[in-house]
Amino acid sequence: METEEKFKFKLSKFNKYYSLVLILVGLIGLKNIENKEPGYYFGAFLGTILKPYIIPLIFAWFTWLLVGKKKNAGNFVFTFMVSLLILVEFLRLFSFYDDNNLQKEELEKFKKEFVEEKTKLKKVLLTGNNDEINKQSDAYGSFAIKKIDKFIQISKGDTKTLLID
Repeated sequence: METEEKFKFKLSKFNKYYSLVLILVGLIGLKNIENKEPGYYFGAFLGTILKPYIIPLIFAWFTWLLVGKKKNAGNFVFTFMVSLLILVEFLRLFSFYDDNNLQKEELEKFKKEFVEEKTKLKKVLLTGNNDEINKQSDAYGSFAIKKIDKFIQISKGDTKTLLID
């Protein structure tokens, strides 16, 4: 009875270079990190460098073991896993930009509404009517509180921390 030849687990050159693409995409995403703490940033950097090798490598190695240590047995699984991780990274990048654009639009709307309310208050102040001034200043105060609460809800990261504190 012939026994099948067993091979060492080895990745192809293509897979090694292909995982470098994932590292580059991940490094692009690092510039979008809200938390600029050195420890957090270092951990994110380390994870970005190791993730393209560790996760696909584990799946590829288990596949190589399951199919009987055949030559290039884990390469397809490694390629598939890296492709999946690249897709996830791109989706993460695009969702960040969408969230960021939404926040900028809300901020512009927020500023515009504040300017309108401030001009209303200035007009009332010029009239000199105390009842009207008290009523408008109360309305302006409640408006400001509502808008700031809404802005805190849509904010994230350092901006949210600054607004809450």
